[in-house]
Amino acid sequence: MVEEASQAEDSVHVRDFGASADDPGDQAGAIREAIDYAITHRRSKVIFDAGTYTLTSAVTNEGTANRDWSSNHLFIGGCSGLTLEGQCDAEGNPATILEGYNGGENQVYLPSILWVSHCDDFALRNVKLTRSLPYSSAGVITDKGGHYVVVEVFEGNPVVDGMACYCANRFDLTSGTLVGESVTYGT
Repeated sequence: MVEEASQAEDSVHVRDFGASADDPGDQAGAIREAIDYAITHRRSKVIFDAGTYTLTSAVTNEGTANRDWSSNHLFIGGCSGLTLEGQCDAEGNPATILEGYNGGENQVYLPSILWVSHCDDFALRNVKLTRSLPYSSAGVITDKGGHYVVVEVFEGNPVVDGMACYCANRFDLTSGTLVGESVTYGT
């Protein structure tokens, strides 16, 4: 019983800061508050309930060398010994999901779901990261020109007319190995 109390005193629950799993509203601000509190008060663990946490808002990491990568739903920097811990389902699989936002418009970079920088002994346990709407797809390049690429999207993969093509790799479909170089087209 003493050990349980000690562990509880060293933990922060995101629900105590207003974050609620399976609420379609933005949970990012409340999660950032819980993380900031944990870091400021030297707590070692931020705990999430099972379910999906919708992340819509983003913060800017001014310390990022590449400005394109500076937008993050959750940014953690300069801490030590912090763990973000979700829950498991009955089969032992992660049951906590951090779902980054995608408005469906073509963008070069979406905000990072989670960016961790200069943190010693950081751990992420029992948490899945995903994006809604899906932001990537796969297919076969059927035509290309100086300013365009045409891709036949594999059945079952998401597609939006006019999607940007950032990176295209060629694979041997029998062996699954990369053929030639990795081809980057830009946006």
